[in-house]
Amino acid sequence: MKRNNMSQHGATLQTYNQELVKCLEDLRTKRKDLLQVVQQEEQEKATIEKNIETLQDKLSGVCDNLEKHKTLCESYDRTIRDTEAGFKKLSKMMAEEKHKVPKTCKGAAKESKRPTIQKAKSKKYDLTMQKL
Repeated sequence: MKRNNMSQHGATLQTYNQELVKCLEDLRTKRKDLLQVVQQEEQEKATIEKNIETLQDKLSGVCDNLEKHKTLCESYDRTIRDTEAGFKKLSKMMAEEKHKVPKTCKGAAKESKRPTIQKAKSKKYDLTMQKL
């Protein structure tokens, strides 16, 4: 009976060993499959990181250009605003001067006076009368 018991224990151990070997093989197969997934994900990660770097460089360039263009646009706005204001002032001065010019008589047809614009040293426009 002792021998029967031992052989029964031996058979049970052999069954456990076989199941353990099978479990280990299954785990190795799963690990191999998982390693392939990990490698694919690492490649995808590297590709995404490279794309991010490229996009960051592009974004930086676009931001720089955008800032330059906004500054230039603001400069244009100032120039337009200043030029329009100067033109309005000039037009007003010319209209006022036109009303000040006396009506000419018969002999004045040879020499007519017209308003002209001369740039003064103070960078303001001076309206004077000159003979033409």
